Amino acid sequence: MTEDELRALIKAHPVEGTPEAMRAAFEALARGAGEPDLTGLGATEGGGGKAPRYLVVRPEGASVAEDAAPIVHLHGGGYVFGSPASHLGLGAELSRASGRAVVLLGYPLAPGARWPAQRDAVMAFLAALGAPYVLSGDSAGGHLALSCALGGARADALLLFSPNTSRAYGLSGTRGAPGDAMNDHETDARLSAMAFGCVAPADPDQTLTRRDLSGLPPVFVDVGTEEVLLDDTLALTTAMARQGARVTTRVRPGFHMVQLFAAGYEPGRRSLRAAARWLSEEA
Repeated sequence: MTEDELRALIKAHPVEGTPEAMRAAFEALARGAGEPDLTGLGATEGGGGKAPRYLVVRPEGASVAEDAAPIVHLHGGGYVFGSPASHLGLGAELSRASGRAVVLLGYPLAPGARWPAQRDAVMAFLAALGAPYVLSGDSAGGHLALSCALGGARADALLLFSPNTSRAYGLSGTRGAPGDAMNDHETDARLSAMAFGCVAPADPDQTLTRRDLSGLPPVFVDVGTEEVLLDDTLALTTAMARQGARVTTRVRPGFHMVQLFAAGYEPGRRSLRAAARWLSEEA
């Protein structure tokens, strides 16, 4: 899939309207990138009832219990849409590149569930899973992964793909930038209000640069040059580095959430392969 073809696909599936309509459109958009390539991989599902649902993608012959440090990935979607199923292509490519099991974990969605229900659900899952594990997330899932690490989750490492970590919009010069095919400032702020009840720049749960970042495990961050989140992400990685965290920042060409389309879009696969290489060297 070329960039022009991907942009046309995104334009044909606008994620807008009611939460239910957004969820349906986002799932259709994710499927439009092509069927996940599960060659050499196994995929199983679990959870349900009061427990969050999840999908596990792993190299054939391996299991979560046997693998050292499986990757627990938290999906993006503004805390309103997205699911383990929407991110199966991402999970398959990340598992193949890393040679590790990838757990695609669901969590309660807004506006039916407000923050911190999402963090509480993930923390309970991680406590039951036990260490070691790597914590990963894209967009809102990146915010969730970092929030869990700051809240005591004992991850070996963090993989953050365009983490949405700041409501201090006035500090960003890219929040109003055009050209991000997958994200815009107004929609982002609307989704945040659904999840948190209001947009509060001073809230340390919403603007994570207000937190103590010094005790984090090694961190890999990937962000695109066209993203409205570019300045927010660079401010976060600068704050991490200044507080002594081991952080590697990959600034690539392109827009938000390219990893979602890894089944059919080479830049998305390259992003995941870069994260996997870093993980093999750093954690």
